[in-house]
Amino acid sequence: GEMKIPARDLRMLDIAYPPQIATVLVRDRVIIFHVEPVRAVIQHNRVLIFNRNKEDLDAIIPMLHEYIPQVASTGEFGLALPFEFRALEALLIYVCDKYERQVSALQPNIDAEIRSLQSNPEHQLNNLALYHYKKELSRAEVDVREVKETLIDLLKHDEDMASMYLSTKAATGYPRRQNQHEEIEVLLENYLRQIEQVEGVIHELRDLITVTEEYANLQLDSVRNRMMRYNLVLSVGTMSAAIGGLITGAFGMNLITGLEDNIWAFGIMSGLAAVTAIGSFISLKKIFGIKYLAHPTLLVTRRKFGHNYHASTLSNPPEFSSPHTQHTFPNAYTYNQPTP
Repeated sequence: GEMKIPARDLRMLDIAYPPQIATVLVRDRVIIFHVEPVRAVIQHNRVLIFNRNKEDLDAIIPMLHEYIPQVASTGEFGLALPFEFRALEALLIYVCDKYERQVSALQPNIDAEIRSLQSNPEHQLNNLALYHYKKELSRAEVDVREVKETLIDLLKHDEDMASMYLSTKAATGYPRRQNQHEEIEVLLENYLRQIEQVEGVIHELRDLITVTEEYANLQLDSVRNRMMRYNLVLSVGTMSAAIGGLITGAFGMNLITGLEDNIWAFGIMSGLAAVTAIGSFISLKKIFGIKYLAHPTLLVTRRKFGHNYHASTLSNPPEFSSPHTQHTFPNAYTYNQPTP
């Protein structure tokens, strides 16, 4: 009604629909904020929150009550931001903090798995923990990238940024000029840098996992090569013994050679067989010998949200809504601007 939200945009707010790509849409009287886990409609004097998860809703509401009045009284850059910008900033703070906590919770687990993998590469054969952590990092990377692309898209369109001044439009009836959007541009750039920092930490963790996996594969390849070498040595020894046994086998036949009465024949032939076997073994061992390489030490430098430290070594879509579709919004909350 008064918000004039198109029916196609209601799908972003209806929690009956699955999560969609992160989006911030600027409409005539509202800003539609859809960045999981937050779905919200921002007006010039109130915020409507729609969330499937009650825990997220319980975390967002106190932030709105505490942060918006505080920023309104202190202002930013020496000026008090309009209500819609304060509400948008509170939601962006919640989203950035959630992604940072998510990545920070994975870091110690990944470090522990990497240390175990370095000390004993074979232990991962029956343990897929690092694989699951890598999948979680991939999901977090996709979510963070979507938020980043959304903010970049907003910063590219001056008209959308100027239209985000809902208080100005409500007071004067006219939108701002397209080149008058310094406050919202600085705000978006600030949180774009925070999102890029989180994305950088995710990339570093993924790179660390990849490098460590490559190192572990080298370790396993080294073990496999040693096993092949031992098998080769055993085969060479068997072949050398067979060469020596050929001589003894030839003299073991019931044939007259003329050496039966020679007292030195047995010793000479036995020694010749032993020397032939040992010589064959030494020669073949030198031909197929393998030199071992020292194990390198893997040292990776990572950034943990601004702090440097070292770590040794992660359905079908619903059909399009018609204008007559009935949308339901359980767990909806409205935050109105406090009366001065």
